[in-house]
Amino acid sequence: MRVWADNFQLADNGQIEPGLEFNGERNLQIDEGARWVEIQVRDRLNERNTITFTVNRLHASIAAAERFCIEHGKTVPRLAKVLKMVCDYDGPRVELKLLNAGIATVQSTYIGCTSRHSYQIIGGRIQ
Repeated sequence: MRVWADNFQLADNGQIEPGLEFNGERNLQIDEGARWVEIQVRDRLNERNTITFTVNRLHASIAAAERFCIEHGKTVPRLAKVLKMVCDYDGPRVELKLLNAGIATVQSTYIGCTSRHSYQIIGGRIQ
């Protein structure tokens, strides 16, 4: 699976660890009052979707992995009009777009020449 935040590539094929997570929430308003027999639920028709995944990258040296971890958080965009995920390496092409996305969390670490980056991305509607 490959992942882009607008034109910035977050992951390439084979880099994402198993455990990609999707969490969809609907904005519901609950109205309740004193002596009401029942509550009222209103659908505000807003969607909030959260995608969480972790990427592993292999670097030429330990110093390169360390440098990438230090600099990576500064280069990842905070906002993206479209987060695009494409799976096309094993079978038919599957594409997902998350609109009006914000990259809420970028967590980086490294062990030897391998860097590991976890992302939490929050956005609106999924296409």
